[in-house]
Amino acid sequence: MEIDNIFYRDGYQLARAKLDAGPAAAAIHDIMETVYASIDGLIESFTGRCDQEGLTVDCRKGCTWCCSQAVLVSSHELMYLYNWIEKNLETPMLDRINQAAHTRNKHTEGMAAMEFLHFIHPCPLLDNGSCLAYPARPMACRIYLSASEYSCRMQYEKPDKASTMARLYEFPLRAGRLMNEGIRKALAEKGIVTSEWLMESLLDQVFTDKHILEGWIDDYKAFLIKEMSREEKLYMRNYQDRQITPPG
Repeated sequence: MEIDNIFYRDGYQLARAKLDAGPAAAAIHDIMETVYASIDGLIESFTGRCDQEGLTVDCRKGCTWCCSQAVLVSSHELMYLYNWIEKNLETPMLDRINQAAHTRNKHTEGMAAMEFLHFIHPCPLLDNGSCLAYPARPMACRIYLSASEYSCRMQYEKPDKASTMARLYEFPLRAGRLMNEGIRKALAEKGIVTSEWLMESLLDQVFTDKHILEGWIDDYKAFLIKEMSREEKLYMRNYQDRQITPPG
């Protein structure tokens, strides 16, 4: 689809331009700041279009049904997220996130994809119904746009049933994922290989040794990522493809 190529190309070209202009760490910060602003604007426009066409968007501040699900992040997103929370949050809150990430990671680290994708446990960044790092939240959180709060609640209450999966709009999901794929391609061409894994695992590793972020730019093996079987990878891909028809 041409629209897919556009989003992929946008992510790739932006990342290449930033990476060609300066040091990798600073470039990654600029890439994510720009891409997140772009996807937020896109979703705002999409939400407005849904409203014009009488289609429901049930996401709102204070709704946290989705904030206990698995969140997969790429290494470049994790770098931006960690740098943001370290810069903007006080030590007691950092300690709280550290402990919460460690606790959730202990639950999920031995799980297969068929288990951790359905595991319900509060996100390490969730606090009193709000995200502690909302401006720096990962792409997966930004593009999660629900057409039914009821379906989100059902998935929260019965996460192991396919029939209760949240009804999400396809367009934001594809746009965000493809932009991220373009970024990953540009990073790879610069010798920076990204991995996608559970947020609590990557956060737990960085809180244990924040130099991992520096090491990752030079060595893709800096992060410990579970090797998944072919069956797990297929299951994860099918799980991520849940969608409903977008407007128009």
